[in-house]
Amino acid sequence: MESLSKFDQLVFNAAYNDYEAPHTISADLSRILGRTVEEQETLAAFGRLTYLGLVQAFQFDAVAQQYRPVQPAMLSSVSDPWFLAVRSALRS
Repeated sequence: MESLSKFDQLVFNAAYNDYEAPHTISADLSRILGRTVEEQETLAAFGRLTYLGLVQAFQFDAVAQQYRPVQPAMLSSVSDPWFLAVRSALRS
């Protein structure tokens, strides 16, 4: 975890307790960092964290009213991805 940038650590921490999406945390990140944080920048951080195995990507299934896991290779095909920290990542 020490090798993550400050930004990636903040994004990871945001997804620790609840599902988060870039649009749900970008404004909070802007306040914390004192600069504008675009959703695309937050999505890129989530992408890096997903490929590192630190967060799991999901897509919300409105019919079933639940989140469905998305494989990292399929992340770019999801229009509104959500993310949740992988608890086992905290033990490393």
